[in-house]
Amino acid sequence: MLARIDAHLGEPVHRLAEQAKTLRTGGAYTVVGLCLLQAELRGDELVVRLPDKPSAAPDEMVVAALKDGIEITMGVADRPVREWKGE
Repeated sequence: MLARIDAHLGEPVHRLAEQAKTLRTGGAYTVVGLCLLQAELRGDELVVRLPDKPSAAPDEMVVAALKDGIEITMGVADRPVREWKGE
C-alpha cells in the first residue's frame, strides 16, 4: 500500500491527466473573429491545428502571432473540433 502511495505522490499530475476522460478544446482568434489556431486536450495529449478556410486568419497573421506566443483558454467540450486523423 505504501508503495502505491509513493508512486502516486511521485507524479500525481501525470497520473490524473492520464486518467482524465474529459475533452477540452479551445481556440485563439483575432479581434475580428478569425481563427488563428484550434486546440484539443485529451488527458495529457495536446493537438494544435490550423483551422479550415475561410474562417481562418491569413497565414502571415498566424505566423506573426506564433512568434509572440498565443494564449489558448481550454474549456470542456462535448465533441472534438474535427476528427483527428493522426495515430
